[in-house]
Amino acid sequence: MEGRMYQELMALPGLQQLTASQARELPWRVKELVLIALFREQVSSTDVAEELQTKSRDRRQERKADKLLDDVDRSALRKKEESFRADFMQVAANELADEVVASVWY
Repeated sequence: MEGRMYQELMALPGLQQLTASQARELPWRVKELVLIALFREQVSSTDVAEELQTKSRDRRQERKADKLLDDVDRSALRKKEESFRADFMQVAANELADEVVASVWY
């Protein structure tokens, strides 16, 4: 969680004392919730917030299903989780980049 994301966090009430290293070490679930909340704050980013919320909800359902299937390969589960996180962060990064471009041009 670097750069612009960290700056956005610092703008939220009660988070000004959060250091960059603390932000990097937040548990994944907290990062998910924070990013979704940040995008909900921006009217122009509500569609992205909804997309991330849906991705998060769908992945939670997949995790539950995976737990029911005890014979699933742990390596495959890890790859699935890493893929989800990479996709989630790519959507977030693209939206942040769009916001930066919009703030420069408009």
